[in-house]
Amino acid sequence: MDPAIRQVYEHAVADMQAARTQSERAEIPQRVADVLGVSLSTVYRNLKTVGWDSGRKEREDKGSRSLSEEDLREISRIMAKGRNKLGEPNMPLTETWRLAGETGMAAGGVSYSTLGRQLRETGLGLRHMMAPAPAIARVSRHPNHVWFFDPSVAVPWFFHDENGKRLGQYMDASARFYMGKWENIKVIRRIIYRYLMVDHYSGAFYVRYYYSSGERYEDTADFFFHAMSKKGGDDSVIAQAYPFRGIPWRMVADQGPGFKNGIIQSLLGKDGLNVKTQMHEVGNAKASGTVESRHNHWQRAFEGRTALRPIEDLAELNALAEQFCAACNAERNHDRHGQPPIQVWSTITREQLVECPDRKTFFRLATSAPKVGTLDNRLYLQHDNRFWLLRGENLYPGQKITYKDAPFLDVGIRCWDEFKRELAAEEIRRDKAGFPLNGRFHVWDEEEHAGAAAPLPPAQQVSRAVVRGEDEVHLENALGGIRERLEKRAQLAPEGQTWQPAGALPTEPPMGSLEAREEIVRRLGRPLGADGAWWRDRIGNGVTPDQLEALWEEFTTADASAAREVS
Repeated sequence: MDPAIRQVYEHAVADMQAARTQSERAEIPQRVADVLGVSLSTVYRNLKTVGWDSGRKEREDKGSRSLSEEDLREISRIMAKGRNKLGEPNMPLTETWRLAGETGMAAGGVSYSTLGRQLRETGLGLRHMMAPAPAIARVSRHPNHVWFFDPSVAVPWFFHDENGKRLGQYMDASARFYMGKWENIKVIRRIIYRYLMVDHYSGAFYVRYYYSSGERYEDTADFFFHAMSKKGGDDSVIAQAYPFRGIPWRMVADQGPGFKNGIIQSLLGKDGLNVKTQMHEVGNAKASGTVESRHNHWQRAFEGRTALRPIEDLAELNALAEQFCAACNAERNHDRHGQPPIQVWSTITREQLVECPDRKTFFRLATSAPKVGTLDNRLYLQHDNRFWLLRGENLYPGQKITYKDAPFLDVGIRCWDEFKRELAAEEIRRDKAGFPLNGRFHVWDEEEHAGAAAPLPPAQQVSRAVVRGEDEVHLENALGGIRERLEKRAQLAPEGQTWQPAGALPTEPPMGSLEAREEIVRRLGRPLGADGAWWRDRIGNGVTPDQLEALWEEFTTADASAAREVS
């Protein structure tokens, strides 16, 4: 507190202590509030800091009504459930408190101010709920460690309309784009897109423009090549002042159609440039903050000037953008490290800088996900209503072929056999009757033909030579030694049971050993005792009811009883 203001409050305390009546004492804080231009509650709060004590006793029930954490969470859940069209919590605490009172909830029995205070104290209030999630600092270790990629619609959206008429840089184009619905957007067709790449470590960036109807994988692949290769072309000044290039270790982008395309993922994948890719969630502004802020700076610094200097075509726009981009990287300090981005990027080491391959090799890596096809009897591979004649080692009809779309190659496809040997492909062109114009074919009644017959695989060459008698195969001992081999296996023959006629088989289900002895005990009316051995020898693992009757008759005869007693 300022010493002069503190002195005012100290004099006020002395006056209030000297006041004889309550009315005189109440006028002093109001007078201080008027002089200082603050609220009365602020005056009373500051008076307490300089020693004022009203002498009032606190209510005995102050703070005695406190809600449990579960009661507060119940109120917080109610507020979280009611949301607006943007998905944000939309039910105010006042309405939630009234609802709690109407439905008999515990929170309805406290005052509105008490409920709000306890929600704030426990971090369950609406303000806590609507606050953005805490951010975390992401760190890269060196130049080309992490690149951020993002395409966006440029401020100068058009060069000309569909009738060739030049459009205004802002009002006309933006009005046509935003007014109306999707039908109006379809009429526009082609607009100018800005593709931007930012190195996270240094802040060095690269910008290029494309004129298209949307985010296309063709534009994305072309932009990646320009971003990763040397800049300036034949202009040595730009090449030396703007050395930003190379293949990054990781690339982060949003889930746009140009980046998610299978051809781009194949280009960046382990069989291509071996770049780790990461796509953040839709609407996650923190994940793309690096590139979004660069978009904002660029459109203000460069695209704002295009309103003053109209651009004739895409080539001119990209030429000027590269020059301006080189100047910004070399001259304007980055907010994080306070140095020009290209100066920090130039600290990259030889091990960290992986040079971009030449354009032909680069686009050769841009293929679709692998598929498997089957060669027909002409050694044609069919895909997407197109046919390719394949040439390679030991090809045969019915062979399984792995292939990928390669739209940047003249032939449009890449093929491999099961041993990962790449095969030559030639797309078949046809005349108006559907006959092939290239590849292997023969015309009736004409000796000349466009191509030689397909070479036979070695196995078929051997087979034909044997059939024609050109290659005799004769082995004297082809069927020899069979008996000796059988003698070694003679001990493998198992021994089976003796066959019995069907009539000798039991006609009734057998009784188990235990079941049969229980029946004998029941008949005897006593335990088997010494007779147990006699029955055990004859019952074995089980008997049929008829066999049990025969044994019972034998057991009960006089001769059998006497024999058992003697034994």
